[in-house]
Amino acid sequence: MPVFGSKFIFLDSVDSTNNYAATLIEQGKAENGTVVMADYQEQGRGQRNNYWQANKGENLTFSLIWLPDNLSVHELVYVNWWVSLTLVRLLASFGIESQVKWPNDILVENKKIAGILMENKLQGDKVKCVIIGVGLNVNQVFLPEEKAVSMSMITGEHSKIHKVLMELCVGLNETEGELKNPKQLKSSYEEKLFLNQETICFTVDGIEEKGRILGINDHGQLLILHKDLVRTYNSGEITQLY
Repeated sequence: MPVFGSKFIFLDSVDSTNNYAATLIEQGKAENGTVVMADYQEQGRGQRNNYWQANKGENLTFSLIWLPDNLSVHELVYVNWWVSLTLVRLLASFGIESQVKWPNDILVENKKIAGILMENKLQGDKVKCVIIGVGLNVNQVFLPEEKAVSMSMITGEHSKIHKVLMELCVGLNETEGELKNPKQLKSSYEEKLFLNQETICFTVDGIEEKGRILGINDHGQLLILHKDLVRTYNSGEITQLY
């Protein structure tokens, strides 16, 4: 039985769909698979509290409430890989080739088209609930100097946002089983990893460095060959320049 998209809550405007979803959970009103979608987020957030730029009614901004049956804390990284790849496949169905910029931004032609923000509540070593926030640029037109792009800018066509949302939910329902095969999931993620096996410039503690991306480890940390040493980085520890 499909879980994701079992219930939809459509909002005209909200501070953040992730915040709205979190409130539902705190009030005990959250149903598994509920999608909270807003035409506009007043305080839409990305990774590290970065602002998510989205014009009203032109993009897909939503949060998905997932109450997993038996998901351990160390498996949360698998969820990130799975959702990222589902977005990549969704875009491919529209004829758009994309890549994942570690850890969970989706790029097309070196420009951001989508981002994921996951927040969770734990109970011991188990995950009680996961809020999967997604922002996908659908019909908005960005300026040439902006490092952002939308589906319509790539395809030249206007897409129905609700239809895109439904297709994404279908994709999540069809591929949830991939979480049981983390080795293959990791391999697929690395195949789509932006600049994998290439030399990049990055900053750590405000200092610019250079190294070659070697992929990710089983914990989802980025591996970079730097000064003949393989170094591991968590999200937030490194700023990848591109």
